[in-house]
Amino acid sequence: MGKYAIFVTYFVVATLAFPSTSYAYLDPGTGSIILQAIVGSIAAAGAVAGLYWQKVKSFFAKDRAAAGEGGEKDRD
Repeated sequence: MGKYAIFVTYFVVATLAFPSTSYAYLDPGTGSIILQAIVGSIAAAGAVAGLYWQKVKSFFAKDRAAAGEGGEKDRD
């Protein structure tokens, strides 16, 4: 490990080992924003999953259709 990496490691450990007291105030709107971010993330993940699921279904549907068409031509 280089000297820079060792310095960064010591700095991070020292920062986490000796926390300072923070007098912060969280108003009721903060919880609402956090909840909205969580719900929005879940909705976005669902939308992305739905789009990719449609692509996967269409990929396999094309394979079945192509196999079905080839099988019917061989029978004639």
